Amino acid sequence: MKIIFHLPNKLDPNRVSASHLRPRKMIEAFKELGYETYIVYGYGRERKKSINKIKSLIEAGEKFDFCYSESSTMPTLLTEKNHLPSHPFLDFSFFKYLKKNNIKIGLFYRDIHWMFDFYGKGLNPIKKKLAILMYKYDLKKYSELLNIIYLPSLEMERFIPKSLQDRIKELGPGSDNRNLKENEYGKNIIYVGGFGEFYNIKNSLLAINQVKNFKLTISTRKAEWENEKEKFSNLDFDNIRVKFLEGEGLKEEYLKSNFGLLMLNPHPYLDFAVPYKLYEYASYNLPIIASRGTLSGTIVEENNIGFTIENKIEDIKEFLLSLDSRKEEIKIIKDNLKKFTDNNSWKSRALQVAKDLGD
Repeated sequence: MKIIFHLPNKLDPNRVSASHLRPRKMIEAFKELGYETYIVYGYGRERKKSINKIKSLIEAGEKFDFCYSESSTMPTLLTEKNHLPSHPFLDFSFFKYLKKNNIKIGLFYRDIHWMFDFYGKGLNPIKKKLAILMYKYDLKKYSELLNIIYLPSLEMERFIPKSLQDRIKELGPGSDNRNLKENEYGKNIIYVGGFGEFYNIKNSLLAINQVKNFKLTISTRKAEWENEKEKFSNLDFDNIRVKFLEGEGLKEEYLKSNFGLLMLNPHPYLDFAVPYKLYEYASYNLPIIASRGTLSGTIVEENNIGFTIENKIEDIKEFLLSLDSRKEEIKIIKDNLKKFTDNNSWKSRALQVAKDLGD
């Protein structure tokens, strides 16, 4: 069994952002299923070499079961290091070649953030306009070449052109089954993610700062924290720590934690966006504290894998103070987290793609 895994950008093995983690996890999952996986990724020159090798194999009679691709957060034509379209025909001409050779193509469409007002803040208006045109070009080529377009959630469907509507399937983030030992009830909360826009956890910080027996660890990007930290200058940070963790350091922090925080401001973008961290929190068996009125909150409620509350200071404080009396409820939630992780493994995601695209 042979497949092609296509990624139109450089894959950094050390990055912990979803755009780098997800492809690595999917590659591992396909290999776990027994597929010999031919990977096309890197900058244009590297992808061209891999594409030529695959074409030679096909011309020699080699059979591939299907091609699975993941889009970049950037337009396909702008994924070079300098963001110039130096290989404008490379990827889509490859897809056209695969289609001509009856090899089905499924692509995970990562994000539609470019349709919202927050996209391109601080970007040169001409560059922003050009990027949006390139994003639209991606969708046009997808409608011509793809057999299936996968979305993080079906709620994102309304933003996808009608020409692709009959080829949409959901393929949310996956989760690792870590087989962790049951940790005792504690009051350590972790937040992993961005700052600014709807990633605004100010109310959570203010509430936790007032409930001193709880501790919050924030792991974020240093640049984002530097941009936002002035907003929190009135906090004493006795029970709040800000770190910039990756790899083993982040894993160690997860293992010390008891709850995962996903208190984000409701926003039209969050009606369909599924934070990767929800599934990562679940993989560490952390009950999730999520905002009511977001898709994350809906997933938490429907699967009973945490708590959903209004993103208001008093509501968060009241919730934190109630946790000592909810230990039995937390035990049930932890059992549900294990089931959720099993049902949403990376292997199950790869298996879905194989069933959809395989003969």
